[in-house]
Amino acid sequence: MTTPSNPGQDPEEQQPRDWRRRRRSERPAPESTSREETQPRAEGPEEELTQPLITLFEPAMDWIGAYGGAMVLAGIVGLVTGVVVVAFVSSMRLYGYIDIGIGAVLLGLVAAVYFSNVLASFLSRTGRYGVNTLVLIGAFTGIIVVFNVISFENTTRMDLTATNQFSLANRTKEVLSNLGEDVRATAFYKAEDDTDDPNVAERRSKVVNTLEEFDSRSSKFSYRVIDPDLQPEIVSKYFGARPTGFVTEIVVVEGMESDQFDVLRPTDANYTKLEQDLVTSTLVATGSEKKRVYFLTGHGEHSIESVASDGYAAVRAGLEGDNYQVAELNWRATDVDLEVPADAAL
Repeated sequence: MTTPSNPGQDPEEQQPRDWRRRRRSERPAPESTSREETQPRAEGPEEELTQPLITLFEPAMDWIGAYGGAMVLAGIVGLVTGVVVVAFVSSMRLYGYIDIGIGAVLLGLVAAVYFSNVLASFLSRTGRYGVNTLVLIGAFTGIIVVFNVISFENTTRMDLTATNQFSLANRTKEVLSNLGEDVRATAFYKAEDDTDDPNVAERRSKVVNTLEEFDSRSSKFSYRVIDPDLQPEIVSKYFGARPTGFVTEIVVVEGMESDQFDVLRPTDANYTKLEQDLVTSTLVATGSEKKRVYFLTGHGEHSIESVASDGYAAVRAGLEGDNYQVAELNWRATDVDLEVPADAAL
């Protein structure tokens, strides 16, 4: 027996409503679009602000990409030259540091633009070997630089001669170590190329070598060699209006704080006592007190003026070389009230 159909009902609705027999097409279709697709995408303020910033750096990045090789080469040259200047030229270290900074900036810019390539090259096996090699080279270079800096800043001179003919006397070392103020020696000599007389050139070399030895022994002692024709203003500071032609082969020792200076008076023309003469001028320029030594006379004593074998002229010269003042004290047997002078050192 069949159930009568409702004439006003749709034929599909008249079919059995068993859910197992429902066609797949009758199932509710999934939403084809998401909420984001159905709604218009609004451009947020962040995208509007970052877009101009990116485009602002694009020309600079393109320029670095075009000249990256030249920048890398310039950066390496800057680093190498900067390290050399810092290590070997102490008077230009500031420029060396600036050179190193410029080289580091150039290499850093190229590395920032090609960061992914640089990172990949370092992470690869070849890159790791390269990094190890660079580390070893850098360590070796650093050791060399440190060694040179230490050697240049702490120069030690050694005299290997049997008689120590190039060594300073103990008295000289004592004076230099006890300097109470900065002392500067100014040697007035013409340039070596303008010196035709071999004797003058030899004396000039001896003066410069002795001054250099003084300078190496004390941080308070310095020297300079001045050509009087090229720097007449320095000549006028010490000698006034004297013509520069008369200022040659002269050494002036000056105390930088006391503004006192002394013109060196060589003991002989060959400068055989140059070290002692420099010590004397140094003590005079610094205002150090000279000790006085008296030799008794009046009882047939040996004369300090006699150059004979029994004379004391050599003793006097030695004492004066050590910055002692030598004088005679006539003490006769009839002198009862005579006393030893208060300024007598010996």
